Amino acid sequence: MRSKYLLLFIYILGSVALYIHQAYFLDRTEFSALFFDISLLFMFYILIVNQLKVDDGPQLMLYIGLSGILLRVIMLFYLPNLSDDYFRFLWDGSMIGKGENPYLVTPETYGLGATLSQYDVVLLENMNSPRYFTVYSPLNQVLFSLAVLISPSNIVGQVFVLKFILLLFELLTIAFLPRLLRAINQPVYFAALYVLNPLVIIETVGNLHFEGVTASLLIVFFFLLVKGRNLMSSVFLGLASGIKFIPFLLFPLILKKLGLRKGIGFLLVSGMMVLLFFVPVISSELVQNMSKSLGLYFRTFEFNAGIYYVIRSLGYWIKGYNVIETSGWMLGLISAILIILYTVGIKIQTWNSVFAVAVISMLSHYLLSTTVHPWYIINILIFSVLSGMYITGISWSYLVFLSYYAYGNQGFDENGFLLTFEYAALILILILELRFNIQSGLLRREYLRFDTK
Repeated sequence: MRSKYLLLFIYILGSVALYIHQAYFLDRTEFSALFFDISLLFMFYILIVNQLKVDDGPQLMLYIGLSGILLRVIMLFYLPNLSDDYFRFLWDGSMIGKGENPYLVTPETYGLGATLSQYDVVLLENMNSPRYFTVYSPLNQVLFSLAVLISPSNIVGQVFVLKFILLLFELLTIAFLPRLLRAINQPVYFAALYVLNPLVIIETVGNLHFEGVTASLLIVFFFLLVKGRNLMSSVFLGLASGIKFIPFLLFPLILKKLGLRKGIGFLLVSGMMVLLFFVPVISSELVQNMSKSLGLYFRTFEFNAGIYYVIRSLGYWIKGYNVIETSGWMLGLISAILIILYTVGIKIQTWNSVFAVAVISMLSHYLLSTTVHPWYIINILIFSVLSGMYITGISWSYLVFLSYYAYGNQGFDENGFLLTFEYAALILILILELRFNIQSGLLRREYLRFDTK
């Protein structure tokens, strides 16, 4: 027993050293060193989970919780080194503090017509999207402006405030994920698969991405839904959808699970909450500007894509130019139709089937997307853990770090070989996991075929 805890301590200590090195001594241009650290972190992650899964006592969640908190606290005290999105977060919050509406003017336009402080200049010069209108929801804007209010004109202080807010939501995840797992009769140690996952730790508190907040709110939502507290659960679904729009992909699944009559009322509450968040800033210009910016994800932006890159290559070969203008939104439409048809046609009887369908829905969306940033995979990981089909989610959470090769010292340049390896390995792992789970009885065949009744 002592040797077990000694090994656990060594694995956690090794993880601490690697997180410190990755966070405080590397940036995203140093791909070889970064991916080496990430690979070792995933090795320690698997070793820690294997140590924890043999212990089902009351101390299990104490180990998971304390380890998860420790590794997240390490990520509090540095500026994000793998993403520059936070400059836009702080710019939006600063605009609100000045009485401006960030939905109505681009940073570039504002900078041309206003006297900028040194703080504004730093944000504007380091921002990756000064020519675009903001796409971040009003709930996000509240958090951005709160950081600016607490630490005026201090980028380091504002980043710390946002990281601390994200840490609080991660604590909510640590508290509720084991309860949800117990409620759906999954092993409690599955919580470690999400809580201790390096992608989650690095991309949430570390690099200030709000997918972790959405995951936290969805965990509470599903916990309340499983317990039959429909009204409160619909509120948390509204909050999750108000942070990121990705939970809208789950709406057909919720309708299927609750039934049409109850489901419509349920989703109306969540949908009205999202609309309510927009009331203070709503205008025809806002709708037009947000539509333009969101449209960029389908017509302009491309990063670490799977099926889309195959279609793009065919487009260059057949037509001689990039076909993203048409193929991007068409793939988005196809993924939405596939999710709806699959969800409507499938048998959904148990909570395991609910989360299995959620995994397949998320995979359908991201495999057809033109842009797949590493932190997007958090949405797949949480449902893969809840469904028990966690090998695919964990594998992609590791493989997706290969995309950071694009940010090398030679400028932005994606590596076709690494992208091919990432997606070929992912699809192979997905097929093998589905096959294994069906043959072992962990996943029923009816989850993967249509209900013909």
